[in-house]
Amino acid sequence: MARIILSIVVLLSILWSGYAGYDLIVNSKTRYAPEFIFTPADEGVLVVRKINELQYGDFIHLTQDNPFTRELLNIDALDLGKINYYMSASRGILLLEKNAHWKKGEIKKLHGSITLANTSIQYDGVYAVISVNTEIIPASAPLFNYKNGDKKASANYWNLSKNNGGRTDIYALNSGYFQYKSSIPTKKYGKSVADAVSFSTVLPQTIEKYEFLERFYALEQDSTIANGPLALWLDKGLVLADFNHKKVLVTDYREQQTPGLILMDYASNADSILLEDAIKHFKGIQLTSSFPQNPNSGFYLFEIEDKTLFTESLELAKKIQIAYQMGETLGLNQQKNKQLFSGLPTYTNYRKVEPNLKVSITFKNDLQFAVTTVPPGEQLSTGVSSNWTNGTLENYAGFTPIIDHIRTGYSLFTYDEAGNYALLSSNGNIIWSGKADTSFIDLPQSIDIFENDKHQILFTTHKSVYLIDLNGNYVGSFPYTGDHRFSASVSYFRWKNTTRFLVGNTKGELTMLNTTGSELNIVQASPNALKNTSFALNINGNLRGWCIDTENERLLTYLEQPVKTEKLGKTTANQFEKVNGEVIGFIQENGAVKIERMTSHEMKPLAEGQFVPCNTGSAVKLKNTLSLFDKNHQLTQTIELGFNEVSAVYQIQLETSVYTLVLDYFKNNIYCFNAAGTLLEGFPKEGSQLLSATYDNVTNELSIYTIISNSVVCHKTIFGKNL
Repeated sequence: MARIILSIVVLLSILWSGYAGYDLIVNSKTRYAPEFIFTPADEGVLVVRKINELQYGDFIHLTQDNPFTRELLNIDALDLGKINYYMSASRGILLLEKNAHWKKGEIKKLHGSITLANTSIQYDGVYAVISVNTEIIPASAPLFNYKNGDKKASANYWNLSKNNGGRTDIYALNSGYFQYKSSIPTKKYGKSVADAVSFSTVLPQTIEKYEFLERFYALEQDSTIANGPLALWLDKGLVLADFNHKKVLVTDYREQQTPGLILMDYASNADSILLEDAIKHFKGIQLTSSFPQNPNSGFYLFEIEDKTLFTESLELAKKIQIAYQMGETLGLNQQKNKQLFSGLPTYTNYRKVEPNLKVSITFKNDLQFAVTTVPPGEQLSTGVSSNWTNGTLENYAGFTPIIDHIRTGYSLFTYDEAGNYALLSSNGNIIWSGKADTSFIDLPQSIDIFENDKHQILFTTHKSVYLIDLNGNYVGSFPYTGDHRFSASVSYFRWKNTTRFLVGNTKGELTMLNTTGSELNIVQASPNALKNTSFALNINGNLRGWCIDTENERLLTYLEQPVKTEKLGKTTANQFEKVNGEVIGFIQENGAVKIERMTSHEMKPLAEGQFVPCNTGSAVKLKNTLSLFDKNHQLTQTIELGFNEVSAVYQIQLETSVYTLVLDYFKNNIYCFNAAGTLLEGFPKEGSQLLSATYDNVTNELSIYTIISNSVVCHKTIFGKNL
């Protein structure tokens, strides 16, 4: 009997377990299951599996039109156990899936947590459907299968508006990044590319935005590219970047498909092509849907390494060339490179980085892998660089720093071989510009004619003497134009408490001017043209003028009395300066430098080696040794250079020390040495042809000016107190 009772109990237990399991299965497949609730009208369905990762999740924007998007965290706070949240992309529907059946008390708590008015809740088994202003009519048969999403993902998204296809699994990564893995069998793109390796070597390190498109992705996304000339040469892909807040396009090209040659054939007429120092200008051609912005203005094309770059500004093209020459590229700046590319896959078909966004898309085996983030703070730090370049003028011939009493600090007066000039601000922007009547004879000088700490700019052309104030206006009746062409540099001097000017011409005349640009006197100094610089001297209370003619004859004449000019004899000197009321000539002879007083025959050796001009005196180079002399020709410093090709020396004198800049024209490098002859950290810097510098005592900032790729370049560095 006991056995029979035991058998009945076991049988009842089995039947009850089977019924309970059947009930769970049946009720889990109720009409409120997602496959019966969501229709194409929902456009898409997002299943949030790990709601704690929503604090990072930019994927929640997929359901921003669903008002329940803002209710999820309130529901999660009820602690109802593990829940999967199914959300409509367009309708006010939220479906909750629990591991166990819903209870009336839980539904009551759920209803109380919803802040939206006019909501209703229907539930059965493990499913509860919350809706607002939407009638829920379950389908009679399943509409879609939601069971194939990766349950290990943070969320899954089904796109219901595109032929019932396309699922994206969303994975939370570290530091706010998300990876999207989508099944898109209809999309076919080329092999993913390591774009950072391919393009970072030619892009400036301070770009503000970066967007890469793999070749086939670009052709698919932009019909202008697909139907235009870019498709004829594009190989791995292209990059669109923002530099100095302007667009830059960079492309590679297939072998024997040179972009410049293709565009020359593609151009509608030859007039649309301008060649300038390997930079070509094209008009009337659209490369992408957004570049150039104005086809009529066109774009500039130039090459760096194996890449072709396009800009809408000639100035910007020159800046990029200079940045490359100076090594200021993404490829050589590990910190900038990391800021730009970290967190995203190395190989990709699409990548976009902006200050507050990083996105990449990679295709593989009919899957689309996307990674994105919008973390707090800026992802792409452009950095603060006070260095600048300016390539406005055609062929820069020189520059002169000038203390700017209007804008404070220093400005830079620049000019080119055609006589065009411009005043540049401390950050390289043009303040004003103009054009002289011919090319400049001499280096412009910064002067203070009224001795009131307000400066002017003085220079001579072949026709005129110019005096310009720092607003770009002529002073008095300047420019002064004589009857004959000028052939010598203008000098200025103080006499009887006023500033005067002295300049020589091709007829051998010395002309003296006052501060208004009026003639004071013209003296016939020589039958030959005068050259170099003429100087005024006070000799025994008489105002005398010293000059040299094209026959190398030294001449001394009276500037205020009709007295015959004295001939002082010829000289082999070709460099002259006025020191302590005397004109000194520098003579290079038999491997040594000598100095000669021009009003006498006194001559003495300075040093063995080669003469090099210096702003604070003179310099002599012997092999790798540079000797520096002051205005009194006293040796002040000796520096071992480590190279022997010197074209310019410039010294910066601080209160307690002196720093020496040396331009090596063979390697196009600028070196900076302290008083002990030690090369400073951060040097050498790129530079060629010309050299000048200024120092700001307030900011301790050293500005070094030079020429690179026919543009003025300013290197800036904090300098002085900490050295």
